[in-house]
Amino acid sequence: MIPFRLCFNEPATGVFAVFEVIQDIYFVIDILISFNTGFFSKGKLVMNRREIVCTYFFTWFIIDVVAVFPYELAFDYM
Repeated sequence: MIPFRLCFNEPATGVFAVFEVIQDIYFVIDILISFNTGFFSKGKLVMNRREIVCTYFFTWFIIDVVAVFPYELAFDYM
């Protein structure tokens, strides 16, 4: 819906507006959880906070930030 709304300058209303807010909250929570979730490296579970943060930052962090970026707010001011 976001590409459609950006192209045609249509605001989200009703259920769609609520859904977008819930989706944004979900992605922010996902980022916070990902900074605190261990991962497997060479068959071993890594729970060191520094390694978790570094690994997440250099793998999925950029994709998650792009997904949660508030485009509708950024483009309203342009």
